[in-house]
Amino acid sequence: MNTTLPGTDTPKNSSELIAKNILILEGKDEELLIEKMLKHLDITGIQCIDIQGKPEFEPTIRSLPVRPGVKNVQKIGFVADADVEKAESTFNSFTYHLEKAGFVAPTQLVSLSSGSPQIAIFVMPNNHDAGMLEDLCLQSISEDSLRCINDFMRCTGMSSETVKYQKRQALAYLSIATPFTYQVGLAAQQKVWNFDHPCFDQLKTFLEQFH
Repeated sequence: MNTTLPGTDTPKNSSELIAKNILILEGKDEELLIEKMLKHLDITGIQCIDIQGKPEFEPTIRSLPVRPGVKNVQKIGFVADADVEKAESTFNSFTYHLEKAGFVAPTQLVSLSSGSPQIAIFVMPNNHDAGMLEDLCLQSISEDSLRCINDFMRCTGMSSETVKYQKRQALAYLSIATPFTYQVGLAAQQKVWNFDHPCFDQLKTFLEQFH
């Protein structure tokens, strides 16, 4: 588990909650993209925690009540991929584990709960469909670029049923993007993804609650 406070250069102890507002994120790409989005929105003072994989959400939630600094936390946000099922399935899993750990879970996606700390959940790509971070980012590129990428994928014999198809699409695009990078999160840091595209509006709404 990695944890950083944007605006500082020093990694923090992964067991310590050091800010009033916390974002717990599925992976490094989410962390890099959201840190860049927070800067884009001029939001500071949020601790971002990369738990290094979706299976780690349950033990992370279970450990939260005894984590150093938790009594000072006012808001907690979770960001995860929907993956192969629609967002509701991931949301229901979160609410189950949150309530089991003694928290007041939110009643709907994006919105903060009424408990203390308040809790909100964002499920990639759009809080409704199956998918992941890469789906969200690919929505921000031009239709012509996406058409070219899809044509390339078909020429190689891949289809939307191919394992990790969206990740392959994103990497194909990044291979020709400027500046070049091979990671979705780093691409966000380098402004490859267009944060002004409407596809990011839901994520902005979610993050602005932690201002």
